[in-house]
Amino acid sequence: MEAMNILVIGSNGFIGSHVSMFLKSKGYRVVEADIISTKAHTFILQPDLSNLAQLFTSQQFDCCINASGSSTVSYSIAHEAQDLVLNYNNVAAILSCIKNYQPSCRLINLSSAAVYGNPTRLPVRETDNKQPISPYGKHKLMSEQLLQKYHKEFGILTLSLRIFSVYGNGLAKFDGKKFAYFNEKNGLINNKIRKIH
Repeated sequence: MEAMNILVIGSNGFIGSHVSMFLKSKGYRVVEADIISTKAHTFILQPDLSNLAQLFTSQQFDCCINASGSSTVSYSIAHEAQDLVLNYNNVAAILSCIKNYQPSCRLINLSSAAVYGNPTRLPVRETDNKQPISPYGKHKLMSEQLLQKYHKEFGILTLSLRIFSVYGNGLAKFDGKKFAYFNEKNGLINNKIRKIH
């Protein structure tokens, strides 16, 4: 059986880079795409994704994993319009390319627990009410709804994967003043040892 051809958008980010490495280790053919990269084999996307169609017309994909976009609530509050572009408009562009060029390509879009807002119970269940309180959560929920629309109207196979508190080797978080780095070897974050479970 031939290995699946998978497009990872946002392959230079924390989650996208780990997804790409994992898929390659399992024998999948992975095409990496991002707006920035130091890797020679990465397809460089324009920030507005104006060259995205070039990817979908040059080769066939079995699946597209969208790990791109803004990843923090604080950024969405300070830059709401840009967060909308990164977490909603770009998803719309990806879906449009799939519909127009490769309707059999499945889309996995990374969403967020922020769609729940302040949950009324823990653990949160997938079916719990979605009441986002930040622009980030609202834009992620809008993207989930757009995936549902494309599935219902065009038969595109889509999946919204809600991510909760991701951390691991290579993670860098910015609080507006400084970066915090996670090192898997010793759990070092901002020069303080953290117990990792």
